[in-house]
Amino acid sequence: MMKGYNRADERAKAVVAEVRAIASEVGWSPAQVALAWLRQRPMSVIPIVGARRLEQFKDNLACLDLTLDGLQVKRLDSASHVESGFPHDLYERDLVKGSSMARCETRSTCDPNRAAGTDGQHVPLHEQDIEEASSLFDVNIKGVFYRMCMKYEIEQMLKTDGGAIVNTSSIFGLNGYPGWSLSTATKHAVTGMTKAAALDDAERGIRVDAVGSGLVETPLLAKGTGGDPHGYAAFVPRGRIGQLDDIADPVVRLLSDEARYVTGHTPPVDGGVCSQ
Repeated sequence: MMKGYNRADERAKAVVAEVRAIASEVGWSPAQVALAWLRQRPMSVIPIVGARRLEQFKDNLACLDLTLDGLQVKRLDSASHVESGFPHDLYERDLVKGSSMARCETRSTCDPNRAAGTDGQHVPLHEQDIEEASSLFDVNIKGVFYRMCMKYEIEQMLKTDGGAIVNTSSIFGLNGYPGWSLSTATKHAVTGMTKAAALDDAERGIRVDAVGSGLVETPLLAKGTGGDPHGYAAFVPRGRIGQLDDIADPVVRLLSDEARYVTGHTPPVDGGVCSQ
């Protein structure tokens, strides 16, 4: 097993080296290249990396304007390629660890906001499919733990001057809703993980919070509402479905020094839903 992890470390270094090389070629930062690469991969969840200052946050989000060409993606994929027989789960950790190192190298602290989410089946618990449930847990729980980098980015933060993390939970992580038992369980897991991780390293300069997002106009909500997410507006005291900026603004605040004494919390950002 140790031999496998040594190979994982070597592969992580190879990923970082290739990210740096491509960043130099295209004139973008290694963080932006790493994010653009992950964005172009066929993954179920996408990392959104924030920063302590609004300028850094905008700089990271600029990766949305960067599209790597096929050869560049192939080079990065090759650097993270696994040999036959190499454990797939370890490969995923290796890929994420390498990209985490690349994102953290350009600033004194690495402050991610990560969004991982799928909603699962809307049926009573006893009707839930076991395979579907396993996939849901993989995305919503493991996605926050290590596939979306919290584990590895905390490791990087501990080598610098700390940082701030904001996870994306949900109103499902604060309340219970009929037909959504497993999705509710996974989002409660994110809320609980956030609380415990915040206590782990609070004295070492790392803050960990989350946002309990409500009904937000996204493709996922549109899919679950038959294409009409605004049909749920009557359920929201504010009288409308949330927009991405409604979630992003509190995230930026939590990542900033204005929230320097806040850690371990999951405030609802839901238009008043959780107050009903």
